Amino acid sequence: VPEASAVPENGAKVTSEARAAAVATATTALHPEGPCEVLHVSADDHWMLAVGGHARLTSLGMPVEAGAAEEDSALSSGLKPWTVRLVPPNIVLTATAMSFDRTWLATGQEIDGGFGVWLQQLDARTGRPSGGHRLVARCTLPVRQLTWHPTSRLLGIATEDGKLLICDRAAEGLDSSEKPKRRDFSLSSEGGVRAVAFDPAGDLLAGVFSSGLLAVFSVVDGGEVYRAKVAPKASTGADTLSMAWRPDGSCL
Repeated sequence: VPEASAVPENGAKVTSEARAAAVATATTALHPEGPCEVLHVSADDHWMLAVGGHARLTSLGMPVEAGAAEEDSALSSGLKPWTVRLVPPNIVLTATAMSFDRTWLATGQEIDGGFGVWLQQLDARTGRPSGGHRLVARCTLPVRQLTWHPTSRLLGIATEDGKLLICDRAAEGLDSSEKPKRRDFSLSSEGGVRAVAFDPAGDLLAGVFSSGLLAVFSVVDGGEVYRAKVAPKASTGADTLSMAWRPDGSCL
């Protein structure tokens, strides 16, 4: 279940057929030079981020359900689809996420000697990346998933080397030499973190580990509030685990 499965307040939603059509469009038209993978769907279900051949990252508007108001369409908001070429061109992009207010882009990608998480501001008018990148976290193994807090201030990070952490984007500005404040929730004995999700209220952070453990932490004080063994040990490699909260936060 994708993180963006909640129905927007205006009631507009993306049908499975429209989602499949959008994915097909990205695969055949926006990334003709190589395979395409959808890495993120925005919180309002109107935009997706896909990575394709020759290290191109694309933001593509997704059509809403037939009969929805014109203003519900992502393309009617003034934002336009865009494609950027990642630098260097042989970069490995493993995760990406757009903030709820569509003003920040987070990417998990390969860097010298390992992997890292980068932040980049999006232009408020066009939605395209603008300004420089900022490295906010390092890890030795790939970043599995990135997710934004509902306030678009906190970024949840899950890595294959067992790091589950939060970075506070607003703690210091992008021009500051200091790293953004962060809180680590890692359980080193449980293996890699395969999925991460904030609850709708933004008070809790859930993480699923490769050992099959589900752990839920308080965003406020970092305390563990729930733990359960939810599955046998997950297979290593390309297997992906996903989870989502019910919109009212009563179920994960």
